[in-house]
Parts: sequence; structure tokens; C-alpha cells
Amino acid sequence: MSDSKPAGSKQQAAVQIAGWLLAALLAIVAVYFHVVLLQSAGPLWRDEINTLVIAQLPWNELWPTLDYDSFPLAGPLLVRGWSALGLAESHTALRAFGLLVGVGILATLWLHGCVVGSGPPLVSTALFGLSVVTIRYGDSIRSYGVGLLFILLTYVALVAVLKQRTPLRTACAAVAAVLSVQCLFQNALPLLAMGLAGAGVAVSRKERTTAVTILAIGAVAALSLLPYLGPLRRSSEWSTLMTQEVTLVDVKNHLLYTLSAPNESVDTVWGVVALLAVAATAISLLRSLQTHRPTQSRGQTRRADKAQRKQRRAASGSVAGGDATLDKVAQMPSYLLAFATLTVLLAWGLTVGLLVSGGFDPKPWYFLSVLGLTALWIDTALAALFAGGAISLGVRSVVAAGVGLIATSGATPHLRQQHTNAPAVAALVSEQTTADDLVVVLPWHFGVSWEHYYAGEAAWTTAPPIADSKIHRYDLLREQIEAGASLEEVFGRMERTLKAGNSVWIVGFIWPSNRRPPPALLAERDDTWDVNRQLFRWAIDVTRFVERHAQRSAQPLEHPPGFTPSPYEFLDLWRIEGWQDEPPQTAS
Repeated sequence: MSDSKPAGSKQQAAVQIAGWLLAALLAIVAVYFHVVLLQSAGPLWRDEINTLVIAQLPWNELWPTLDYDSFPLAGPLLVRGWSALGLAESHTALRAFGLLVGVGILATLWLHGCVVGSGPPLVSTALFGLSVVTIRYGDSIRSYGVGLLFILLTYVALVAVLKQRTPLRTACAAVAAVLSVQCLFQNALPLLAMGLAGAGVAVSRKERTTAVTILAIGAVAALSLLPYLGPLRRSSEWSTLMTQEVTLVDVKNHLLYTLSAPNESVDTVWGVVALLAVAATAISLLRSLQTHRPTQSRGQTRRADKAQRKQRRAASGSVAGGDATLDKVAQMPSYLLAFATLTVLLAWGLTVGLLVSGGFDPKPWYFLSVLGLTALWIDTALAALFAGGAISLGVRSVVAAGVGLIATSGATPHLRQQHTNAPAVAALVSEQTTADDLVVVLPWHFGVSWEHYYAGEAAWTTAPPIADSKIHRYDLLREQIEAGASLEEVFGRMERTLKAGNSVWIVGFIWPSNRRPPPALLAERDDTWDVNRQLFRWAIDVTRFVERHAQRSAQPLEHPPGFTPSPYEFLDLWRIEGWQDEPPQTAS
């Protein structure tokens, strides 16, 4: 007697196997990208040095230093724990910490598929897990990666609470929520979005206790931030230096720039897949509303949910059908899709509102949390679209394969870029300078890297002079600006050095007079506290001084053909020699 399966079951089983194999392949490629970054990123750049220095401070200095930083304590404490294990002796060992965080983010995508019932994380891995932006900033020795990890874990834990509230699931969600905001202050916004969305969905299902539980989880996370009110209030005295006028167009342009790595097709792919998810969400939720029975009582709703769970367990035991997981995907509850949709909509609205109202420069890392949640929503929406599980998994496999091919094109060169060349420049200057030379670091924030890597005998200063360059001290910069931000002290030291026959080394960048002024200087407005405009002005002032008084200048730093400066931190180098008085101006 033949035990052959029906042709339809064989096809479904083949689609299922292909989908899981593709998801595993995408995950392997993503892990490979993380390893490439580990091997190629090189030494820490100034922002990462800032975190490392704070993490290694004595305990009695740790809390007061929060007045000068933009992060809560959890991130630096995790790095401190990594250092305590003896794993901070080299930049490679430190970057292994980032690698573990990155792999943890990938694992969370898989955990989400298991908890929500959407199957393998095909599209989320292709879109978000393979993203150069996710890997580059998520693996950095900053709090962005661990913050992203914990906000995604919070979302997954809240999905579990919505499905079935238990003390363990509630505790896991609360711990993840607290850790998410203890890593990143801005995670409070997507957490608020989750709380409102989860409570709304729970109330619609007449699960008021679950709604209160979800709101309580958010409240606990919010209360955990109360100790930071003092540091936040004191940091507000200098944080205005980091704000600027931001419009919705600025946010859109920066978002498109973020999504366009490693090639310009990726942002289009995000847009197309997001539109597919919008359509899938609309169809799925409308279909759910048509089959919804508004007269059901709370007990009837619970009995119906229990019957559906029994059906899924029965399907999972049917080996002959070969499509147990597919049936589970097909029967995914619509309220989980509603939760995902509301979370993403609210999270984007709150995040964009913060960037515009707060005047924060929309850097790529500000989008990480909402992009991660968007990727999970896309997986959920596409999985819920089709009544047939095989069709759903097949469509997602095709989409993920196409997205993966585009996302990986050109990714490796981006990931192989070193984050900074500061150690190489510091080594060159240390080797060629004498004790009577002077090093001028411009702009001032490059001083953090220079303080960390430079070991030469020559004295050095930032322009304008900042008394403490171990971390970013915007409070000291504000004092300089309030005092007029004069470079006369720096110019005086440069003049004495050159007149004595010694060299001045300018590290960072200058702005030659034959170069068009930067756009930041062209707009006419009150710019007393506009740091970007001030930075360019200082660079132009230093350049003019050199052009008027230096007899010789050279750039001893050689770049190989096809060299691309780091998007993080690139220091150029000029050696200035000889002194000449400014020639008298002739009357016209």
C-alpha cells in the first residue's frame, strides 16, 4: 500500500521548508556582516570613546558625569561589566560586545516570529537585519544597539501578554521596558506607543485587566526615569547647543538618507514593501471586522479564543498534513496585527514630533527603534494576509529574497570602512613632532579622540580651547561661546611657535579661502547658539590666519587611491612652518 501524501500537502511542505531555509540563510548572511564589521571597524571613534570613558570612571564620579551626557546609565554600566570581565583590552574585544548585541537583535526577530505566530522572520531580517544602518549603529559601543534590543524585546513581551497574561510574561515585559528606557531616553516614545496601542486592543477585547497591566508596565518604566530629572535639568543649560530648526522635510530627507545605505535602491524597497504591508493590513483588518460578532460576551470571546487554540494544537499534531506551522500562521489573531499597526503609527508620530519640536538633528540612530518596530509590523501584516499558509509563506519568501539581494548589494564595502583614522594621525604626529611644536585640533569635539590616542611630546589645544577633552563637554563649549569664543589665545600660541622656528600641526579640517562658504553660513539669522555655524566660522578663522602668516604648509597624510573618508570621523592633517607678518593693505 502506498503512503504517499497528496500533491497539495507536498507542495505546502516544500514551501514551508524553503521558507525556513531562506530565513536561516538570511540570518547567516546577517551574522557574517556583523563579523565583517567586527574585523574592519577598527578603533573607537569619539562617541564610542565617550561611552568607554564614562563606563570606566570611579563610582563616585559616574553619576555626576551624566550632567554632560545624553544617555541614562544602563549602556555605560553594560560596557563597564564587559570591561570588568577583562574584555576591554583592545578595540576588537570591545567590538565583540557590539557583535553580541547585534546577534541578539537578530535573535529577537526570530523570537517575535515564534511568539506572534508569523513564522520565520523573512522580511524583517531582509529589511532590517541585513541593513547596514542597523549593523553599523547597532553594533557601535554606544547605547543605540542595546536600546534597540530591549525595545524590541519589550514589544515581543507585550505581544505575549496580550495573548495570555501571566505573572512571568508580565514581569518579563516590565524588565524589558525598564531596561529599554534606561538605555535610551527616546525609547520612552515607542514604549508609550506600545502602551497606548496595547491598552486599546485589550479594551476592545474586553480584557480590562490586561489593559491596566500594560499601562502599569509603562508607568513602571516611566518611574524608573525619575532619578534623571536632576541631570536632565542641568544638561538643559547646554543642550540648546545641540538643537536646531528641524522641519518635516528635514526629517523626510534624513530618513531617506538613512534608508539609502548601502545603495540608493534600498529606500525604494522599504517604500514598496511598506505599501504592501499597508494593503495587507487593510485587507486583513477589514476581513476581521466582517467576521466579527459584536454581540459576543466576554465569556463567549474567551471560549472562542480557547477553541481556536485547541484547533491550532490539533493542527500542529497532524504530521501527515505537513503544514502545521502554515495553519498556525493563517489563524494568527487579528488583534495582534491591530496592536502592531497602532504601535507603528503612534511610534512614528511621536518620534517625528520629538525631532521637529525638540530641534534634534535627525541622525540615523534616532530612527533605529521605529524602523525595527516597522519591520516587525511588516512581517505580521504579510503573514496575516492570506487565508492559505503556504501562499503567505511563499509570498513572503519571494519578497524577502528580492529585498535581501538588493540590501546586500554594496554592503560589504560600507561595513569595511574604519570608524576613525584618529589613531593613525596621532601616531604620525607623535613620531614627527618635537616638544616645542604645537598641535591645534579643529573642530573642538575631535579633541575627545585626540585625548584618547595622542601620546606625543608636543603640546596641543582645541580651537577654541576646551579645558577637558576626555568626554564631550558642551557645557565648557557654551562657556566659550558666552565669553565670545575668541581664538586669540590659540592664535597667540601659533604665532609664538612659528616665530621660534617650530611647526604648528592642524588636525581635523580647515576651510581654504578659495572654497565656497558652507550653506550653514549663507542663511541670515541669529546664530549665537548655532554650533554648526560656529564650527565653520572657527575653521575659516584658523584658515585665514594660516594663509596670512604661514610661509609653508604641507599635508603629510597620504591617502591611497580610491580612499573614502569615514562617515563617522575623519581627521586630516596640515603641517605649518615659518612666520610672516601680514602684508600691509594698499589703498585703492
